[in-house]
Amino acid sequence: MRAKTLSVGTLDSSLELITKSKKNMKNRLVKLLDKILLRKRAVIESVNNYLKNICQI
Repeated sequence: MRAKTLSVGTLDSSLELITKSKKNMKNRLVKLLDKILLRKRAVIESVNNYLKNICQI
């Protein structure tokens, strides 16, 4: 329920919460642009994680 209220609150302020769907979540349609952004986010997080491990931060 908390995620639903967070989603409604962000839509009012013109922000959109984009997350991957989990196994126990209901299926919903995701825009193509949102799917592309999620893929890019995964790549960026992987690179950041790799750099953190190299620098031992």
